[in-house]
This record gives sequence, C-alpha cells and structure tokens, in this order.
Amino acid sequence: MLNFGYWTKNSDDPVYAQHQLSTLFGKFAKFDTVRMIADIGSGFSAPAVQWRLEYPHLRIMCVDINYQELNIARKATIPYAPNSLPDRISLVNATSAIKETDDLS
Repeated sequence: MLNFGYWTKNSDDPVYAQHQLSTLFGKFAKFDTVRMIADIGSGFSAPAVQWRLEYPHLRIMCVDINYQELNIARKATIPYAPNSLPDRISLVNATSAIKETDDLS
C-alpha cells in the first residue's frame, strides 16, 4: 500500500509521495500512543526507518517473506538509523502456512 504514495499538488516524485503516505499512516494509526508495531510485508523497510525517526519510542518488527529484501534493508537502514538496530527495528524473515484439517467446523 505505501508504495503507491499519497499524491498531492506538491508531490513531484514517487519517493516524496511514499514519504507523505507513511507520515499520514503513522498519524492515522496513532503511532505516538503505542510502543510496538508490526509491519507485515515490509519489503526494504523504508517506512520503518522513517517511523523510527518520527517516533523515537517506537519498536518496529518488519516481517517479510523475501530474505534478500530484508538483508538489503538490514544493510541500508544502518547508515540512516545507526542507533535503531537491533534494539528498535527487528527484521524477521517469515511466512504463514495453512494447516489442513478434516474438521472445518
């Protein structure tokens, strides 16, 4: 969702629009009132770095199925948020599985 961005008349590129949508999302979700969030499908975790800077108290768990994206995120987030890893941003490689059962009631 955040990849689409929030486009206004002042938006002139996708990265700016994505930043705007991440800011709007943080306000809407009241990140200033919570201690921890999970970003499911976090990809490269760019919103997590932004939220960590905007909400210094926040702990963020970034969960993604793509190990390569998380590995790139791990390397990319350190220069921008050196005090954030690993104590405030966790990068988790995971997926979900459906367990089949005979009884679906």
